[in-house]
Amino acid sequence: MRVSRTLLLVVSIFFLALESMAQNVVQIKGTVYDSETKEPIPFVNVVLKNRKEIGTITDVNGKFSFKAKVKGKKAVLLASFIGYLPTEQAVEIAGLGNVEILLNTETRKLDEVVFEAPENPAYAVIRKAAKRKRKLAPEDLDHYTFKSYKKSELFVKDFKVFEKWKVAKEAIKVVEKLKLDGLRNEDGSYKVPILVAESFLDIYHEKGRDARKLEKSHVTGIGVDPDDNVSRLMADNSFNGFDFSKDEIFLLDKNVPSPIGDAWRITYEMWMIDSLAKVGADPCYKIEVEPRAKGDIAFSGKIWITKKDFALRKLDLKLAVGANMNYVSSVDIRREYIKGAGNKWYVKRSRLDLDVSDTGPFPGVFLRLYTLNNGFDSTTPMPQGVFDDRYEIAESKEYDDEAYWETFRDSLSVISPQDAISVHQVIDSIQDRPAIKRFTVVGKIVANSYIDGKYVDWGSVLSLYAWNNVEGHRFQFGFRTTKKFSERWFFKPSIAYGTKDNKWKYSLDAIYNINRSKGIFVGATVRRDLRGLAQLGFEGESTRYLRAYTRWGNIDRRNPYYNDEFKAFFTTRFKRNWSPSFSMRYRKLSAVKPVKFASAVEEIKPWNEVRSVEGEIGLKYVQSNMFVLNRSNKLIPLGAKRKPIFTLNAAYGMYKDGSDWKPYQRFSAGIRQRNAPLTALGSTWYKLEGGVTLGEVPYQLMKVHQGNESMLNFTGAIQMMKNFEFVSDHYVEAKVEHYFDGKLITRLPGLSYLNHWFDARILLIGDVVWGGMSDTGKEFNSHYINTDGKKRGYHRFRYLEHDRPFIDAGVGIENIFKLLRIDFMRRLTYLEPEYGGKNWAIKLSARFKF
Repeated sequence: MRVSRTLLLVVSIFFLALESMAQNVVQIKGTVYDSETKEPIPFVNVVLKNRKEIGTITDVNGKFSFKAKVKGKKAVLLASFIGYLPTEQAVEIAGLGNVEILLNTETRKLDEVVFEAPENPAYAVIRKAAKRKRKLAPEDLDHYTFKSYKKSELFVKDFKVFEKWKVAKEAIKVVEKLKLDGLRNEDGSYKVPILVAESFLDIYHEKGRDARKLEKSHVTGIGVDPDDNVSRLMADNSFNGFDFSKDEIFLLDKNVPSPIGDAWRITYEMWMIDSLAKVGADPCYKIEVEPRAKGDIAFSGKIWITKKDFALRKLDLKLAVGANMNYVSSVDIRREYIKGAGNKWYVKRSRLDLDVSDTGPFPGVFLRLYTLNNGFDSTTPMPQGVFDDRYEIAESKEYDDEAYWETFRDSLSVISPQDAISVHQVIDSIQDRPAIKRFTVVGKIVANSYIDGKYVDWGSVLSLYAWNNVEGHRFQFGFRTTKKFSERWFFKPSIAYGTKDNKWKYSLDAIYNINRSKGIFVGATVRRDLRGLAQLGFEGESTRYLRAYTRWGNIDRRNPYYNDEFKAFFTTRFKRNWSPSFSMRYRKLSAVKPVKFASAVEEIKPWNEVRSVEGEIGLKYVQSNMFVLNRSNKLIPLGAKRKPIFTLNAAYGMYKDGSDWKPYQRFSAGIRQRNAPLTALGSTWYKLEGGVTLGEVPYQLMKVHQGNESMLNFTGAIQMMKNFEFVSDHYVEAKVEHYFDGKLITRLPGLSYLNHWFDARILLIGDVVWGGMSDTGKEFNSHYINTDGKKRGYHRFRYLEHDRPFIDAGVGIENIFKLLRIDFMRRLTYLEPEYGGKNWAIKLSARFKF
């Protein structure tokens, strides 16, 4: 009896095996058409008749594809869609690769029943994913930590017209000699590596704050050393930290809408291409995304949303073809997420490929950033002090043990693991070539405006010479010390001479680094130089290019003064993002052309010289996860340009009035932000600042509003205000520039030609200044106030009316030929003839933007 049962079991297993072998796993592909119009039908449900759980939905072109086990030589497909009759179609297995299904329109009349087109099935999935995205992100946890390996690879992809240059020939020769297949381009030519950076970090997060600790790094690059800013930025590799759970991703200098952001319906069109997809063990919806408008800066590609949580499981996205972005040939982002600590979804691995080869005759650049995360933990308490007042500064922690780094290297890297060591050697070999060394020196001068030296850098070369109508020919010479001179001390002296005023000018900045990890610095500045009054409070915001430009031309109209100054300061940090500062300053302002009033008004003091002593306290809030200490011992926050920066200052001072010293107080506050996202409308730069000066003071100690009478646009100036036109002892300034980033111009038929021919973009500009002067200030400076509009032999100013702000506005067209910007500006208030200002103006500027 037992034998019979055993025999029966064996026979059953045998026939089951035969049946299983008789089932073939096949790929079923085809298209569904309307039987009358022969047009493809999207969103049709196509399944196996006897196993309706196996199937898919047709895409926007009516196509479908899925895998299934089919018994025998035939399969029966069932296609159904509202408004059409369900259709069965038997097909041979041999013909499953090109199935055509015709659906007939349902002609049955239904009384008082209205059929509406069904919603795109992808919309329902994305709507749920967008709603749940923040709840599924780990930022919702009280705290978490993980470990992260990052790798950055930077290559010159195509030397183009420079391939005949000796510097290019030598670099290509080194790469070709080693025959590294991982460095080949699509056309068989070689990429030339110029920088490879690897790092291992600990990442910490608590609600509202982050910290990152660089454990090890390994950097090899041409013209860089492991401790300079470029190397540290590449080692940190924070550019690859896109958060798709937010509404927008900051890519290069653009805000790109996320496919699961709140504006997905405005920006993207989506299609369900596979409702039975799997990523690992997670059943997913596979959805294709495309931008709705051609030219929009948006993504195209595929995303995978889990069926259980509606979480983003995987993405494979590219910058959409035709996106209004300069120089960029392609952007490719691939990412996988994993469910981890706290049931949240974390980035497991991520890769960003950036191809910047749309550069005309200039060499193209290829950048790959790769991240691998693990060890997600939301239960272990944060290490003691990780969020205290000490903050992380990106420093070199060079560790060149190749065996250690090889454990992290992945096949997704441009460089294969076996080639990685050779590439570091390639870079070392290239940078030792004489032509490369010379080219590197020139490149650094262009980029930094300084000539690199061992202990000092010479420059700035931008300030070596200038001509203006006060100094005549101005010659300047200076240098700054390097870290090889001292890790703690920084000196920056300069000396200048003008051939017309025959006066020497000088400056010396000295900074001592007390505690690098806590950002404690002390320093002093001593200088004698010539500056316009408005520019004395503008130094902190101006660039080295703007400072050099203001030395040229007719500077007399800016009411310049010789500025003798001594300043001592102390700065520190607490709670990572807060920066208090304390300073003491002595200043003497001497008029270039002393004023002599007529005898009838001799009782009015000519303020040819103003001496003041003041103490100031300041507080600055900059939200940033990491800071870089630059060569001038100044902390540069990473990623802070997209977030608001708050400032608060208070000063108490005294100025000399004859033999007496009179007190005054000054208070100011401000907020500014670049690239503030406005969903689908682009991004905004804005600045809001207000202040008040209390006391009976000369106008030189008040707020001199920065005007701009030149044809060039300067971001920090009031564009349609004249130089030295308005002075205030209480004021509020608001500046705003809104960049549509191509999102408006591509939708307006009349303007789309600009986009087609010039890749142009539209922006809006506006300045508003509220202000005025107290009765005390008016009386004290009455002889300097311009009340009649007539010219005198000295500079006079006006004050703003309390109920009438100064306003200008305009429309700009930027990115003309990927470089030029033209602003059409209009002055809207203070148009009376006595003000003598221009009502209209065209402002020009050139800006490199992606």
